[in-house]
Amino acid sequence: MPFSTDMNTTIYAITVQDTDVYMAGTTSNGAAYWKNGNVTYLHPGASYISQAYAIAVSGTDIYVGGTVAHSGDSNGRAVYWKNGAETDLTSGSSTALVNAIVVSGSDVYSAGQNNQPDFDNVAGVSVAALWKNQTQIPLDGAVVASYGSFAKGIAVSGNDVYVAGYIEFGAALWKNGSLQNLDDNSGYPFGSAGFAVGVNKTDVYVIGEHGNEAAYWKNGTIKDMISGTFTASGVNGICFQGDDVYMSGSLNNDAVYWKNDTVNTMQSTGATTVVSCIAVSRHQ
Repeated sequence: MPFSTDMNTTIYAITVQDTDVYMAGTTSNGAAYWKNGNVTYLHPGASYISQAYAIAVSGTDIYVGGTVAHSGDSNGRAVYWKNGAETDLTSGSSTALVNAIVVSGSDVYSAGQNNQPDFDNVAGVSVAALWKNQTQIPLDGAVVASYGSFAKGIAVSGNDVYVAGYIEFGAALWKNGSLQNLDDNSGYPFGSAGFAVGVNKTDVYVIGEHGNEAAYWKNGTIKDMISGTFTASGVNGICFQGDDVYMSGSLNNDAVYWKNDTVNTMQSTGATTVVSCIAVSRHQ
């Protein structure tokens, strides 16, 4: 699908509703989203910095998550836009952003990081954050003094809210704020991290990296997607169609996706390419 962009564009998120394709990312004009290739700039010509990392669609409403540093702000604020109207989740007093967003009923859930000192943070260390609408919800174990934590993915299933991310050197999953450490940090110094979370029926998947190689956890059990010799790889996106599981990422600097653990190379040009997000549509 051709879409309007510029040379400084990066797409971070994608979702599909019916026959419409929505994407969110960052351009030389700041945060933007696309519907079927047509771009909407969220802050065109603004004198401050904005970036978009996440997108969700509910009915006719389009939600985009990211960060904005307004004129006079010392740091970026965690924000989301609903149909282009900005909602600030933090004040800009310290670094914060939204990496993932999902809508469930009338509630908007956002996940990212918030380094605000008034949230018991050690200055300069990132803290994984979850917001329900505009209220921050504590995540167990997120406040750590060494290498920090972050939240990269979010999913809602019924009454349960799942957040995937990283604490110190280890991948982590939070369910309704309660922490499950997915890794014992045995991959140090590369460690492990969760970049996205998805729920299919009763199964919970966290995807990411383990020891700098592509991996995922299904109901807490790890599956290394690369076997044998060390291979630089990672998994960034996940989606489902029926019982089929699709994941996107990189392998040996090539953009790839996996269907039920079988890898498919999308581009091999000699340059470094990555698929940062994936969606599947039932429409032909």
